[in-house]
Amino acid sequence: MTPAQIDSPPSWFGENRFDIVAKAGTAADETQLRLMLRALLADRFGLKLHTESRMVQSYAITVAKGGPKFHESPTEGRLCWRGQALWF
Repeated sequence: MTPAQIDSPPSWFGENRFDIVAKAGTAADETQLRLMLRALLADRFGLKLHTESRMVQSYAITVAKGGPKFHESPTEGRLCWRGQALWF
């Protein structure tokens, strides 16, 4: 889950961080593990989750007629994501 997927978190959200180390008592698939984790978070932290589908605006990037106009860089650069911008 990314921070952008959390709608209107409470003011205390993000102040404390916890590492949860847990082991399933029996073999479980990913769906079962997610349900177990959800139950653990509700029981220990009082955290309740729900999922919903939403329509959101997005952009589709496509290649223009005639193909792309950029070329591979002759040197390797360093790409870094900082907040809202890419830094090279």
